[in-house]
Amino acid sequence: MTPKETIERLMAAFEALDFEALYALVRDDVVYQNMPQQPIRGKAALRKLFGGFGNVSEIRFELLNMAVNGDVVLTEHRDHLVINGRSCIMPMMTSFTLKDGLVAEWREYYDMPTFERQLGRKHPGGG
Repeated sequence: MTPKETIERLMAAFEALDFEALYALVRDDVVYQNMPQQPIRGKAALRKLFGGFGNVSEIRFELLNMAVNGDVVLTEHRDHLVINGRSCIMPMMTSFTLKDGLVAEWREYYDMPTFERQLGRKHPGGG
């Protein structure tokens, strides 16, 4: 599977709310960072973060652009989310670095106050 195909599968798993399929595409020692926050390390920490959102009933990615350079995939997208009955639309830029076919680094770039305002509460990964 190419890096592009891996990220397409990861995004499809996210949209299907199939988190086990998503976790299968990341390394056990993955480093994930919402750029306004400190990085988290490891698949267990990623599970905890994603579990902290509450009832996610919908995730849809409106992919605007994707660029691939070797094992690095950059995506520009709008995330359409419904969390605890609240709709959010977030412009995002994401950087994925793969190692041995799995996501080793995952960085999300977006405006945290815009996300929190739409969500109606602090981001679960915040301090």
